[in-house]
Amino acid sequence: MSLHIDEPWITSKVRCQNGYVYIDKGFWNTEKQQSDHKREYIGKYDGQTFTPNKTFHRLKAEYQQSLTPAKTGPVPTEKCLRQFYGATYLLDQICANTGIAADLGKCFGSLAGQVLSIAYYLVIEEGQPMYRFHKWGTTHRHPFGKDIPSQRSSELFGLITEESKMDYLRRQAKRHGVNEYLAFDTTSISSYSQLIKQAKYGKNKEGDSLPQINLALLYGEESMLPVYYRKLAGNIIDVKTIENLLKDVDFLKLDKIKLVMDRGFYSEKNINDLMKHHHKFLIGAKTSLKLVSNRLDKIRDDFVTRLNYNSELKLYVMSFTEEWDYTEEKPRSGEVITDKRRVYLHFYYNDQKATDDKARFNAMLDRLENNLVNGTPDPADEKMYQKYFVIKETPVRGKTYCFKEDAIRKAERNYGYFVLMTNGIKDPVEAIRIYRLKDLIEKSFGNLKERLSMRRMSVASEENFEGKLFVQFVALQLVSYIKKQMDEHGLFSTYTIQSLLDELDVIEYYQQPEKAHHLSEITQKQRDLYEMMNVPAPT
Repeated sequence: MSLHIDEPWITSKVRCQNGYVYIDKGFWNTEKQQSDHKREYIGKYDGQTFTPNKTFHRLKAEYQQSLTPAKTGPVPTEKCLRQFYGATYLLDQICANTGIAADLGKCFGSLAGQVLSIAYYLVIEEGQPMYRFHKWGTTHRHPFGKDIPSQRSSELFGLITEESKMDYLRRQAKRHGVNEYLAFDTTSISSYSQLIKQAKYGKNKEGDSLPQINLALLYGEESMLPVYYRKLAGNIIDVKTIENLLKDVDFLKLDKIKLVMDRGFYSEKNINDLMKHHHKFLIGAKTSLKLVSNRLDKIRDDFVTRLNYNSELKLYVMSFTEEWDYTEEKPRSGEVITDKRRVYLHFYYNDQKATDDKARFNAMLDRLENNLVNGTPDPADEKMYQKYFVIKETPVRGKTYCFKEDAIRKAERNYGYFVLMTNGIKDPVEAIRIYRLKDLIEKSFGNLKERLSMRRMSVASEENFEGKLFVQFVALQLVSYIKKQMDEHGLFSTYTIQSLLDELDVIEYYQQPEKAHHLSEITQKQRDLYEMMNVPAPT
């Protein structure tokens, strides 16, 4: 039977058999060339009381020792060392500032140093494969301090358990996800591996023709840091992900959250579920929605006037309080409860967007018409043909078509408008500011995926994929912190992320026998960069 022992160093399942308590510990089986596990006996259980043995106390002591910070000050050494230090020092300080190092230590114990070292390598050595870690690890100071061969890294990925991973995400969510809006979005990751069960062919956001998994992400709007992720099957569409997200939020022990989502996540069920759990939300809404179109029909003629022009946004803006028809079905009785809930609709009009919408709409109609004339209509466009075309076919005249003018005029009336729906933000200026941050995060994440080799992944097993994805998430947290600081200080006009890290990486760390370590010269430019990263310069 399973047994719960409340110890942070126990990251594997605890089982009891015939009064003996043991844990399953994962390891790399060199003969089978795959992850394996073995039982480790840690005590006895008489049905009421757990009695630990020497192995239990030894493992606990090793875990506590792994959390003890190294003593500062001069430390004599018996060997000579000369290693690059400036960039890894920056990442050390970021991990301290964000709680990444502390949370990894509590959740992974002795594995934390290896997780951090691989994450550092992914950040500093853009796009390099893992077999290059040996050279990097010997020339740089890093948390693990030793080489991690490619085979060892695969073993590490297989040892990252779901329990430890979720414990880490829960701790990070509590640090960063309590007082700010969280942007929720999904992205696709292609995989060459045929062993990933959730890799399916779906609508690939990168245009790849490979099987993919989808990654659901929560990003802090103000901190710009990712706080949570979840792997989804590659054929799951965005609108279906909210229900499970709300279950995950309960698991993360966040009482209430504030979500920002694009209109791909909109459905009546999702809005009702968010209201049911008393979460705040800000979501893009389609102009075709009944609640939105009814209001827009009333205000369209008087919308684009000086009275509604916002000089700060350079947009025409109007806001309204509306009543949402809330429904909730009781799970046991099946009784449906109805109520009225307040929502705010913020309408915006942009002249440039109107021009772009017009060009995009006509280009789509041109493409549909050309394919129809050439006899090559795409089956994926069937709904568009039904909406905007009348197509007839007779034995004499063959296939003929004409446009549905009423449907086209209806679409043209909404050029330039976009709408946000929220149950928590009255001010339209604040609402669009927060929503635009979501767009910035979405665009920057595409760049960061490329940097961390997350476009396409090849791994040997499902467990390795899960572990590698987690380490890349930790690396994503580090790069996101750097990018936010660079944005705030206008550093992208002078540096890329890579060139900034290279600028700091040349600072060297020296050790000589029987003497304390010292650093190479640190220029004023390097000191300024540390300051802009909100990190003290190394001493």
